[in-house]
Amino acid sequence: MKKMSKVLALLTAGALLFGCMFTLTGCADGNTPANPENTEQPENTEDKENPENPDNPEAPENTEIPDNPDNPDNPDNPEKPTESKETIPDDFVKVNGATVSKAVSGSSIFTGETSYTIPTMYVCNHEVTQKEYETYCYYSSYKSGQKPSEEAGLGDNFPAYYVSWNDAIVYCNLRSVAENLTPVYSIWNNTDVSKWQYTKSFAYEGKYAGNPYEAKSYDGWDTVTANPEANGYRLPTMAEWEYIARGGNNGIPENQTKYSGSDKYKEVAWCMGTTYPDEYKTHQIKTKAPNALGIYDMSGNVSEWCFDWQTVNYFRSNRGGNWFWDDAQCTVSYIKGYGVPQAHSDTIGFRVVRNADWY
Repeated sequence: MKKMSKVLALLTAGALLFGCMFTLTGCADGNTPANPENTEQPENTEDKENPENPDNPEAPENTEIPDNPDNPDNPDNPEKPTESKETIPDDFVKVNGATVSKAVSGSSIFTGETSYTIPTMYVCNHEVTQKEYETYCYYSSYKSGQKPSEEAGLGDNFPAYYVSWNDAIVYCNLRSVAENLTPVYSIWNNTDVSKWQYTKSFAYEGKYAGNPYEAKSYDGWDTVTANPEANGYRLPTMAEWEYIARGGNNGIPENQTKYSGSDKYKEVAWCMGTTYPDEYKTHQIKTKAPNALGIYDMSGNVSEWCFDWQTVNYFRSNRGGNWFWDDAQCTVSYIKGYGVPQAHSDTIGFRVVRNADWY
């Protein structure tokens, strides 16, 4: 009996020792048994080399943060979107904003008398093209022939013109909706352009354009409002336009050029000096040199609508030179361009921007 008792004691001790060793080393196939009494602590606390973290051998073997397919660039906070999560078109440039309080030589906007806070924006590096515009809109002019033609430049990559200010804001909202963005512009608190008066035409099924008639108080076109929190497409303000044209990025650079990107208009501008007499019309986008931000045609091709009123409830402003003007009117400081919101011209188009601070 004594011998039998000793044998049983030895077998029991061996089993306990084997169980401890099994717990410390884990299973041979790499699967560690569960520990229901302490699910927060890793079962393997044995000091050994940790290839994932050689400087801290006591850390759990797998300290890598798991992939987050919904937000791979920000795994620490899967609920907060990161900039790379957004789909930003390749032809947009991120421009960092700033508060501009000092005077800029030659500027009628940045005079030092008023402080301007420029938001961070995504700026289209080219003027909206005929192909882009015609994807969503038609040309609203009721006058015969007032749409792009060979005479003034025709083609997918030519800038859109004969586009009124009203047309431009309709385009912005339609493109925003198509890309699942929040529309910026409202009439009577409604962003749906199909509900705005005079946007429809039986000849253009599914496409819209702005009011071609004089704005009246009952149709709301003279009271268009912009939502500053929306992430959709919009027109820049006059101050934003000049900030971009001057190469602004975290502020306006001290060294400025006369034209957007150069002191020589022939390098950057389609204007009378580079188009007349043989090519006296618009030209394809991005065929002159860009400015320091990589943005094209801000000193020529077509002038560009801005959101601001030039005078209260009468004219809307536009900035930048165009193919018909001389070089003196193509500088970054020149701001004499304006027109009624329903005006159409073969010298005026537009460029779009998007708020970037929203993301």
